[in-house]
Amino acid sequence: MSHVPTQAAFTSMNSGPYIVTTPVWCTVVRGFTLFFAFIIMVLAGILMHGYVLSANAFALVCVSCSAS
Repeated sequence: MSHVPTQAAFTSMNSGPYIVTTPVWCTVVRGFTLFFAFIIMVLAGILMHGYVLSANAFALVCVSCSAS
């Protein structure tokens, strides 16, 4: 049989539940990643606007929106 930990296994002796804090640099890196992803998405939209106006492009956009 496998051992199932109880609530007591996840709490420390005096301070309550054990919480893992995220370092500040990790949050900053995630912010830069989000910013650059947004810039790339906007640039891709600007570059393809006017060049791709077919049913295939519309289907591609619909599939990518429903997958996320």
